Amino acid sequence: MDRLDKKLKQMANSEVPELPEDYDEYIEQILKDLPARRIRHITWKGAFLLAAVISVMLSCTVAAAVNYARERMEEMNEKEKESLFLEAQSSAPADFFSRELEGGEEERLEQLRNAYVNEGLFPVGELKRIEDSSEYDGKGVAFMASRSAFFLPEEEMSDEELLQIIDFMAKREYSMGEGAKQIEAGNTELTDQLSEAEKPAPAFLDAGDEVIACKTEMTAFFAAASADAMYFSDLRDSLNGNRTSLFRLEYGDDTPERMDVEAPENMDFTMLATDDKGNLFVLLSDMSAVGEKGKPAQLWKVTPQGDVKERYNLLGVDDGWGGFPGVMAVDSEGKCYVAKSRYSDKQQEVMILNTDGTLFKSIPIKNGDIRALGRGKDGRVYGVLMEGEEYIPTVIAFDREKGTIGERYEAVLPDGQGAYSLIGAGTDSDLLIWGGLCVYSYDLGEEKAVRRLAPYELPAGGAECILPDGRLLFITSKELVGGEDAEMVSARVDKIYLMRP
Repeated sequence: MDRLDKKLKQMANSEVPELPEDYDEYIEQILKDLPARRIRHITWKGAFLLAAVISVMLSCTVAAAVNYARERMEEMNEKEKESLFLEAQSSAPADFFSRELEGGEEERLEQLRNAYVNEGLFPVGELKRIEDSSEYDGKGVAFMASRSAFFLPEEEMSDEELLQIIDFMAKREYSMGEGAKQIEAGNTELTDQLSEAEKPAPAFLDAGDEVIACKTEMTAFFAAASADAMYFSDLRDSLNGNRTSLFRLEYGDDTPERMDVEAPENMDFTMLATDDKGNLFVLLSDMSAVGEKGKPAQLWKVTPQGDVKERYNLLGVDDGWGGFPGVMAVDSEGKCYVAKSRYSDKQQEVMILNTDGTLFKSIPIKNGDIRALGRGKDGRVYGVLMEGEEYIPTVIAFDREKGTIGERYEAVLPDGQGAYSLIGAGTDSDLLIWGGLCVYSYDLGEEKAVRRLAPYELPAGGAECILPDGRLLFITSKELVGGEDAEMVSARVDKIYLMRP
């Protein structure tokens, strides 16, 4: 989404193709008519709506009423379009390149994209397809659909190889739009195939990894872990009688237990973090009042036994509290760092709270958003700042006494990958950083972070937290629950992956 925001900002200052007058109404009707139980299958780039909008506004496939690329798309047979559509639904939600584009590749890619559209410059061959990363021999360009991964040669790509990528993406986006039209028109055969499509389970696990097949009806939106247990929270919705809940899962068990901790009315258990002693810090917010000043917000300290040891009223700390927090972490001295989400045009702040809940320091974040906070190996809290209009990731530490950002480690992470949303101590590194696409390790002061795991080596779910021993906790979901008339549709937890990068 960060990359989409960035692209939309660029578009605002440039000419874009004019959309058909009834396009918004058409897309709206598709969404309205599509049953909620089907939406989970529309996963590529988040949803087919997003893919369709990007296709119309940004890609070469429908950039003009008549062009060479459009004619090429229309030459595709129905079987090919259907295959690409179904394949996109069972793949990872975002594309990944095995290496960054280097030299003049990015500029040439854009030039060739224009030539593809306006001059009919097409590749001679087609993109090679592979089922597993082990099949890639380092020659040419290959695509692994299950993980939406493009494998690139080490040397600079030729025009033919770049054109193969452009051609594949154009055909895929066109097929996405055509498939959406078929579903909207009531193509039950395609809808049934979509329902039966399951995400492949590539062999990404190593001997040191663990998979927990959860025996639970739990939904999980937030997670944290101590040395003894994992903790999860969900939000108020129809599944649990409009109740927010906390769950605890001990290592070695497969059945999370609901903790006997009840939230005040109209408040949710949101951010979670743990300290070195195993205490759970829980931030409670009114999720229906995000961005509204003066709404209730509390910080609770819960013992491993489930007793609420302390309750702190954050309005007493910050009377301008605007609701939902961004991220939270606790340092080795028990001080809690809360980075509030930036909303509207308000400046983000990081509040550092003493162990008694009083405000120690408030640090203004003047040029960007902090999307990750976590405790490093040295016990200090570190963050990833997505900086400026370009969302450039910078690893930062904090100067607590001065109330400012301290050390900055710039250009150590690749940019253009979206937000880096997790940071914490690694098993054999100062920091472990996850960014939605890759897992990186970083030792303070080094020139670059080291990529440890690529998307095709990770479960097709979301990383929720970093364990104290340096493992990553991923959650994958199964069926959606809540029904078509529910205010919120939730996904039950299926498996929990504990992976050691």
